[in-house]
Amino acid sequence: MSARAILPEHHINHDRIYSVKPQLVVVVTVKAFPPKDSKCGRGWEFTSTKQIIQIGLLIWKWRNDFTHGKTLKENIEKTHLATLIKVQEVYNNPPSLLKRFPAVKETLLSTRLQQDTHHLQAWLQIIDQQIMITNSECQQSPLHFQSSSRNNSLPLPPDPGG
Repeated sequence: MSARAILPEHHINHDRIYSVKPQLVVVVTVKAFPPKDSKCGRGWEFTSTKQIIQIGLLIWKWRNDFTHGKTLKENIEKTHLATLIKVQEVYNNPPSLLKRFPAVKETLLSTRLQQDTHHLQAWLQIIDQQIMITNSECQQSPLHFQSSSRNNSLPLPPDPGG
């Protein structure tokens, strides 16, 4: 059996993997199953299971190559591009952080985008950690961080920790 599958993983409905949706392109050519081999006792059950596993492996390999690239250079480029997109999203929608944390836009976006991938990823992790700390402290003392009911657009009050 030869198989060729062309679809990204997010298009596959894993609940009904054997059903084909119109927007998916799956080309599978199946030869007639050979008669049961009397020497090893393998029949259509073994052959069909093997072919299903091979189809899954082909889909996984294609998805992996598409997502991460076939070469190390492609992988580095795709990782850097994905990181740049995340940084731009943070700048477009900056989170509300406690006053003790530096503002996202304290460094210009053009300056930030010139940094290498590892620095950008580390910065994104720091921002995620600051968001978690801000949310945690807001939940611990909600009255202190609650804004006036008349004006919900008031900025966050000063940080109690510094």
